[in-house]
Amino acid sequence: MKISLAWLRTYLNTSTPDEEIIQRLNQIGLVVDSFENLGERLKGFRIAEVLEVKRHPNADRLSVCRVNTGQEEIQVVCGASNAKTGMKAVLARVGMSIPANGLVLKHTMIRDVESMGMLCSGQELLLEEDSGGKIIELPDDAPVGEEYATYLGLCDTVLDLEIGPNRSDCFSHYGVARDLAATGIGTLLKLDVPKLSENLSDTMKVTIKNSESCPFFSGRIIKGVKNGPSPMWLQQRLKAVGLRPISALVDITNFMLMAWGRPMHVFDLDKINGHLELRSAVKGETFKALDGKDYVLDQGMLVIADESGLQSLAGIIGGEASGCTVETTNVFLESAYFNPTAISTTGRALSVLSESRYRFERGVDPSMVLPGLELATQMILEICGGKVGPVVKTGELPIIERKIKFNTKRVQELTGVSIETKTSHAILSNLGFHLENDHVTSPSWRHDIEGDADLVEEIVRIVGYDHIPFTDLPKKNNDEALKTDISAVIGEERPWTARKFLANCGYHEVTTWSFIKPEIAKAFGGGEEELTLVNPISADLSTMRPSLVPNMLEAVRRNLDRHLEDPAFFEIGPIFSVNYDQKQKKSVSGVWTGKRQMMHWQMPAREVDCFDVKADLLKLLDVLEFDSTKIQIADGAPRWYHPGRSGVLKLGPKQTLGYFGDFHPSILKRFDIQEKVVGFELFLSDIPLPKNVSNKRNLKLSSYQPVERDFAFLLDKNVPASEIIKAARSADPTLISSVILFDVYEGKNIPPEKKSIAFKVRLEPMEATLTDAQIMEVSDKIIKVIEQMTGGHLRQ
Repeated sequence: MKISLAWLRTYLNTSTPDEEIIQRLNQIGLVVDSFENLGERLKGFRIAEVLEVKRHPNADRLSVCRVNTGQEEIQVVCGASNAKTGMKAVLARVGMSIPANGLVLKHTMIRDVESMGMLCSGQELLLEEDSGGKIIELPDDAPVGEEYATYLGLCDTVLDLEIGPNRSDCFSHYGVARDLAATGIGTLLKLDVPKLSENLSDTMKVTIKNSESCPFFSGRIIKGVKNGPSPMWLQQRLKAVGLRPISALVDITNFMLMAWGRPMHVFDLDKINGHLELRSAVKGETFKALDGKDYVLDQGMLVIADESGLQSLAGIIGGEASGCTVETTNVFLESAYFNPTAISTTGRALSVLSESRYRFERGVDPSMVLPGLELATQMILEICGGKVGPVVKTGELPIIERKIKFNTKRVQELTGVSIETKTSHAILSNLGFHLENDHVTSPSWRHDIEGDADLVEEIVRIVGYDHIPFTDLPKKNNDEALKTDISAVIGEERPWTARKFLANCGYHEVTTWSFIKPEIAKAFGGGEEELTLVNPISADLSTMRPSLVPNMLEAVRRNLDRHLEDPAFFEIGPIFSVNYDQKQKKSVSGVWTGKRQMMHWQMPAREVDCFDVKADLLKLLDVLEFDSTKIQIADGAPRWYHPGRSGVLKLGPKQTLGYFGDFHPSILKRFDIQEKVVGFELFLSDIPLPKNVSNKRNLKLSSYQPVERDFAFLLDKNVPASEIIKAARSADPTLISSVILFDVYEGKNIPPEKKSIAFKVRLEPMEATLTDAQIMEVSDKIIKVIEQMTGGHLRQ
């Protein structure tokens, strides 16, 4: 779940820095899986004004825009359908990296027209899922030259929390703030529920026919609302936590969900026929939801229906028939309590996952049903206007609170930690528990509290697990205690995986000294004085190695001297530099010379080349559970590689994960090697770990016919093939399963400064067989993206 710290601070009065809040969340069991400063991601993207839009002379689907950056006027080639004179847009300049795909913009010629930047869509900035081929269009008063992140107010830190299913009380900003306040780093601001004056007498008749699945239902009519875009502050709140703004009414219900964990739904009153009833579905009933899909229901599924049919799949998703639009003027606002088991059973059966279902099936706070209705009503009146009717209530709210007998001595009995009774009572009280003599009553939002062990856990986690003293376990008899260094196990998991993979590829593992000659260290970018031994055992072993390659090249030479053919080695170990954290990091490197494919009666022998080690390196990343398609291949390998036959593995514009290629002849000459040697280096310490290694998704195979299409593009010689492959993949990542290069041609009928690159794209649909129109749409999108990103054009 995503949490905005700026939003969180509206409920928690604290001056605590973001870093300390993150640390405290981890200490109390709300694990911060990752965090991001949105302003950093959008740094450099600025507001610009489009002064003039002209048709591209050589491309029907492109426009040539004259753009005012606030400091100068530049020319940008744009493929968006909504580019127009006078609009305010978001500009990326040459040298900037696009967040969606990591591509670095270059000063380029697109179909023979100069382009000095890019006008961006929300999708490219990771602010929208699908921009529909349109760039961001800002209001007329947007200040030209201002940072886009500053304009949006996105200078905010957003956390991605791993919250267990038992902690449904923390599926909201207010819930997380409540837990943090209990640690003492701030004061929880009191929830101020408004007392609204009713100026309508209109009510809605509601009947509950399935009280087991819906114990309580409430709602009210609001008339005369104006449903348009929500205010910018509200849109920014939702965007920060990954939700797409839709309209004011819908955005308000989503705000309630993320702010206080209160799922709600708003119906277009004029589309409801008669009264509402909550009942069980009849087997075979169909329901068209807001996601545009038709669902066939089973007997017993909880629905909200009117006299004309189904209007909502209760607690999961609303119906298209009564959904709100910009024409909506009268609404019925719903706030209810649904049985977690009923919601979970229906959601699983229909494979519908929504934010509402996610909370209802884990248990929401019943005491927030009516306050939530008042808070949402107030927001609607403030943002959309209107007149409000009385609250309609039917059923009874369940009692979640449990009264538990508790003695604070249980803390030491269960954990071995001695905590004063006064401290224990204060912690429980701050968490919302009610203490009376030797009993503790859990609050309405804590569905997970069942006994005294749960109370002990609450006390200890707030004190901090890091404050539990270390105690040696007693040894039994003369058996040696089993000691397991968990961190060492985790640290060695990837190296062992790499060992097995490289051995299967034909490499042999070597183990060499961590020290090398000073002159060799300098040739490989090292040799710093800080990493030179004061009293080495040998002059040849006096400097910490900056790379694993030198010692392996030495091993190659020795093997060649002994006429051992086709040596292929790998090593895993630390390398050293003053530029690294702790002056070292773990690396895996491989070298190979000679034949990759031995002579066979069906094929001739083949010498190893740089493409072999590149393939090994990318496959190694995959087996290390890192998606190699996220990698960009760039030039600029270190000087010990051949400049024309080598590459750099980049993760974004700044992070380097490794190198591969032919080693430079001058380096091989230092080791007295005449043969060509290829190799690679991969920095294991720098490969990002999977976000959730315990939650691996099952492999999904398509049951529908795949489609393959071949494309050939003409583009500048200096454009790497990897850029066109990345661009093609980014056209539709969910549908495109592979992009395979099969031809590079230069020569007859190709301009001297150009080259032709041909590749095959495979489309694998997961939901239905693709139609000709869908295939053509994806093909056109691929062509458009490649033209925009690389400046190439389709060969005719």
